[in-house]
Amino acid sequence: MRIARDIGLADLLINDLIDRPLKPLAAFEPSGAEASRETQGPAAMTSRKAVYPYIVWRKRGQTMNARFLLLSAALMVASPAQATVYLTVEQAQQLMFPGGSFQPDFRSISDEQAASIERRCGVATKGRQLKVWRVSGGGWFMVDEVIGDHDFIPFAVALDDRGAVKSVEILEYSEYVGGDVRNPKWLAQFIGKQDGTPMVLDKDIQNISGATLSSQHVTDGVRRLLAAYAILLAHR
Repeated sequence: MRIARDIGLADLLINDLIDRPLKPLAAFEPSGAEASRETQGPAAMTSRKAVYPYIVWRKRGQTMNARFLLLSAALMVASPAQATVYLTVEQAQQLMFPGGSFQPDFRSISDEQAASIERRCGVATKGRQLKVWRVSGGGWFMVDEVIGDHDFIPFAVALDDRGAVKSVEILEYSEYVGGDVRNPKWLAQFIGKQDGTPMVLDKDIQNISGATLSSQHVTDGVRRLLAAYAILLAHR
């Protein structure tokens, strides 16, 4: 469905750049030596349509001027990479708490609590529900998501019964770049972190070259969950 939507978006983009509805390129034949490319100069920049190079195509003696934008390039901009699911929630639970049983304990977050979480961690609260499971034998399993470069990154955090991070796992990733945030060595930097522990990228948490946005947002997401634990769960 996403691919169909993005192809439709690219099609609309191209149609907006030409003088008549887009037809398959194979339906038109270049007019040989008469086919020409012409780029408008700076004086034509007053017209949005004049910014783009155009190709003169000829079929059955009729000439069509079309500013030509490669569909593949448009789709590269419009379409995110296909999401790769590395772990389901159930798989992450068993990986992070082997042999444990999990009791859902989802919490609604009031506006007042959201404001407290944001003040505590310096990160805006996303949504108004905390997805958390109580783990047999002690501890908490939490799921959240952060924005990457273009798409969301679902992740899971395991806390011990003191609220310290046991482990962090990336559940899905759909960006073209930045996938190194799944690196176990990078994620291991969060182990032992608690609410109030400094977690500043490039200082307390090593940045990943080429994945700065994902690195920052995953760091923010862990800090936000630790603040949510402190506000909603720590004193139960």
